[in-house]
Amino acid sequence: MNWTFSFFFNSLLLGVGLAMDAFSVSMANGLAEPAMRKKKLYGIAGTFAFFQALTCAMIIAAVTFGICVAGLYIGRKVGNRFSGKASILGGLILIGIGIEIFVRGVL
Repeated sequence: MNWTFSFFFNSLLLGVGLAMDAFSVSMANGLAEPAMRKKKLYGIAGTFAFFQALTCAMIIAAVTFGICVAGLYIGRKVGNRFSGKASILGGLILIGIGIEIFVRGVL
């Protein structure tokens, strides 16, 4: 396997796309408990990352952890105004990766 920038970047985008559902749930958790302690916050993000890491690479788990932490912080601050848009963004990223894989396969 070649560890090129393209491979790493695609893996990073795949991780972001796959983590968007966990991001939405994290925002809802942050909204439901704005005074959440950091230990619980990192525990929730770590749980999501752990389960993402069971079928996927460590890059995806790290991205999931980072996105969930961001989602929890954002959810505590701004509420659920952006949770629907996060799912759309995740879908668009996955569609873009699919198109890129398709184009590479055709060429």
